[in-house]
Amino acid sequence: MTHNKTIKKVYIVGAGPGDPELLTLKAQRVLREADVVIYDALVNPEILQHCKPNAEIIKVGKRRNNHSFSQLQIASLLIDRAKKGERVIRLKGGDPLIFGRLGEEILELFSKNIEIEIIPGITSAFAVAADMKFPLTHRQLGSSITFLTGEEFYEKTTNKLKWERIIWGADTIIVYMILYNLPKIIKKFLSVGYSAEKPIVLVQWASLKKKNFLIGTIGTIIHQVIESKFGPPSLAIIGEVIEISSIIQKL
Repeated sequence: MTHNKTIKKVYIVGAGPGDPELLTLKAQRVLREADVVIYDALVNPEILQHCKPNAEIIKVGKRRNNHSFSQLQIASLLIDRAKKGERVIRLKGGDPLIFGRLGEEILELFSKNIEIEIIPGITSAFAVAADMKFPLTHRQLGSSITFLTGEEFYEKTTNKLKWERIIWGADTIIVYMILYNLPKIIKKFLSVGYSAEKPIVLVQWASLKKKNFLIGTIGTIIHQVIESKFGPPSLAIIGEVIEISSIIQKL
């Protein structure tokens, strides 16, 4: 492929929740044209089949406590390859705009005068709701949504007032990467008066055939996780909208 060497550009692409058929058409197209694809551990390897045969494919890890590349090393790699005039893709699981550490990478790229294009993907929470057949919003049950990360949620929101704003500020709460801090997070929910009867669904490997679901309440979910030996990667959806799934199953 012939490139304009004056254009230094990186495509930041969402790979979706896992199912290769949920990859966007635009993501497929740029993957076919890429010289270098730098991808995270949670990207389904089947998606890499869209790459051309001579593309260089580099796995940079990014699993909890097991980062094969630091964030700085990843940014340096993107900059180095883009400056060589190569067509570079940074491939991230889900949607890079939601808890994808996009901010650090694009600021570093901008500081080196590297142009970027962001191609969004389907985030895992949407795949979970679709799989389980309930909406994330509903006119009577849920007109607002909060997205949280369980990895930093507990440490960054120790102030009780902030917790009250977060927990009571939305009808549906979605917590990514929840598993390791699940007991602390549930404790905080209960400490500000959140009902132990509030529905919650915990999902592992959303959209894939090996997906695993736990449906319970705020009061029961920790025991359910222990009993089932539930593992990462997982996210939780909390709220009354989950009950739509149970109603549909009874019809």
